[in-house]
Amino acid sequence: MIEKLNKMKTIFTIKDLENLSGVKMHTIRIWEQRYGLLVPVRTSSNIRTYSTQDMKRLLNVVHLYKAGYKISKIAKLNDSEISREIQAVSNANTKESTYIDKLERASLELNESSFVTVFDEMEERYSFTDVFERVVFPFLNKVGELWLIGKFNAINEHFVSNMLKQRLFSAINKLPLPEENSSLQFVLFLPPNELHELSLLYMHFLLRRNQHDCVYLGQSVPLEDLVLFTEKQKKIIFIGYSTVYPEEEKFNKYMNDLQDLAMGKNEMLFVTDRKIELTKKDNKKMSVFKTKKELVSYIHKMENEG
Repeated sequence: MIEKLNKMKTIFTIKDLENLSGVKMHTIRIWEQRYGLLVPVRTSSNIRTYSTQDMKRLLNVVHLYKAGYKISKIAKLNDSEISREIQAVSNANTKESTYIDKLERASLELNESSFVTVFDEMEERYSFTDVFERVVFPFLNKVGELWLIGKFNAINEHFVSNMLKQRLFSAINKLPLPEENSSLQFVLFLPPNELHELSLLYMHFLLRRNQHDCVYLGQSVPLEDLVLFTEKQKKIIFIGYSTVYPEEEKFNKYMNDLQDLAMGKNEMLFVTDRKIELTKKDNKKMSVFKTKKELVSYIHKMENEG
């Protein structure tokens, strides 16, 4: 949620809520009927539709549910009480909580100087990867929580996103260039309309740090443009991420089209926690991961074997 989309949907189906929250449609219906957690509006054809507020409420409910709250207890809370409980959960003490709190404060105040000062302090104490793994990514999770309870808005999110992208680009630019004659090249991309690129940028940093030849394409890359890389003599490993786009009705087709790029010597590595039905299940050249951590582990294993 860190890079809020300009084209973000405002009307959701129950299938959308399932994909966004990870809660099965059947369970959502039970929570509606038994506890009145959501009150969908029905279309003229009797299809449930949900607003952005419904979506936020469900994500809040799921957050507390995963934190150990009973659904019967959550159902008794109004939106303000749920927000307070989420704040209490997110304020749980961690070793790096002081830095997370400082980043939050700088982001709320839109204070570049404070944000830079905090980041500089962290880099004096930790390695760059530890800064991201131990502080930045937990902070981004908290940003998502703050957005859910209305404490962060789009301006705060864009501020955080751009401040972090500046640090990543700066770190990448300081790395030595890889060998020009490498027989392997990584191509990093996001699907059309997808703008959430911080994890992809971080992966770019990790690959460049290990002297890999990379082409970073970034946001909203048309599928047909990726096909151009298959004409190269090098082995190409594509790395893609999907958070919101393609839309639900286009997602499976897009993922299956990507498989056509993962043929011969080339591979496709894709990160998404969304449900996928791949038609070419025997294609060993395409691997799908639910988290960035799983992808990083896979690449480390590949490097060690290589």
